Amino acid sequence: MKRFLFSIAILVLNLSVSAQVVSKFIWDDASASPLKAAIGPDAISIGSSTKINMISAGNGALNPGTPTKDIDLVLANSAYFNIPSIDLSVDFRREEVDAYFLTRGSSFDFGMSGGKLIVKFTVNNGDGTNTVINSGSIYNIPNDKSFHNYRFMYDNATGVANVWVDGISQYNYNGVGGRDLFWSSNNLVIGRLMDATGKNIPIFDNFELRLAPAALVLPVKFTSFTAIAKSNGVQVKWETANESNLKNYVVEKSFNGLSFETVKTVAPKGSSISNEYEIIDALNTGNVSYRIKAVDQDGKITYSVIRTVSAASGNVSAEITAYPNPAVSAVNLKFNSNEAADYNYTIFTQDGRRVQNGQQSVEKGIATIAIQFNQSIPHNTVVLIVVENSKSTVKETIRIVRK
Repeated sequence: MKRFLFSIAILVLNLSVSAQVVSKFIWDDASASPLKAAIGPDAISIGSSTKINMISAGNGALNPGTPTKDIDLVLANSAYFNIPSIDLSVDFRREEVDAYFLTRGSSFDFGMSGGKLIVKFTVNNGDGTNTVINSGSIYNIPNDKSFHNYRFMYDNATGVANVWVDGISQYNYNGVGGRDLFWSSNNLVIGRLMDATGKNIPIFDNFELRLAPAALVLPVKFTSFTAIAKSNGVQVKWETANESNLKNYVVEKSFNGLSFETVKTVAPKGSSISNEYEIIDALNTGNVSYRIKAVDQDGKITYSVIRTVSAASGNVSAEITAYPNPAVSAVNLKFNSNEAADYNYTIFTQDGRRVQNGQQSVEKGIATIAIQFNQSIPHNTVVLIVVENSKSTVKETIRIVRK
């Protein structure tokens, strides 16, 4: 069997922008107070036996402690938390039948009731009345002694709500757009009824409360993007939709896959329908990576995926897709392999620190590389996966979200 070595570099970028994150607790320092927030107001009280336990190096979680006590981490009632939309994510290990990730009076509950995942939220109808939405039982929360990610999002612009477990959709609600969340004037309680039945083990981690949909909705949609080395230069082509609020496109290139420089600025055609663009860039020796930066009128930036070509190959690499996306604990890379091959992968943080590597073999045809994230890769991040074929000197880069 011929051996083709591919190296996969995963660059981790921080997704959380302080202006979008309302409250965040990570509990990764056993010597710190569990009341201390990473972002937003600190809590004002907590269950008397709750403490931070380290699960692994640099990774801690809340333990309700013993005797049997609830976590009951309380955030003081404030207009600061009266947000119109919500994107709430937590990691939880089940050891009981009733436990709530976040509650606020009678207006909001997200958590577990009778071993089943539930959510209740309240929207303002705009006429002085409110509507309470109860999901009912969504999902049987596994009692497998493992942490899982639970996420709820309500987008006030569209009236759509969703619940995900480990990145897989479990609930959808289609309401009326333009209706903000309604909040009662009560304290917020994290970990209500969450006591791990007195087992004295860590069960709750990575609480993050964000505005939505700012974290997920893009101002412009890239429907296609290719970069192909030809005799007269590199042909960079892209197709987009939803350009009504766009200022310009900036074509960028990189010789190392990490730092980019401007090639050309292109004015948008300004239509909400599909538009096509093309430029020709000079050929360079070795691998060159290209991406498109879309700059909105208000300064918001959206990036395309990255395409990497070589003057020696004359072809763009086989396109790779990633699923699930967002990913929580693992991601699968799917692509067409010309021959049976071995693949090496290495995961790097934004500062270039290597945090994970491995190797997998695939057969000829439609192939899949399964990467199980280790605990060194942070949650709530954008992940860039750069794939390099050492034989054809062609790279491919894709972007996923790690929740």
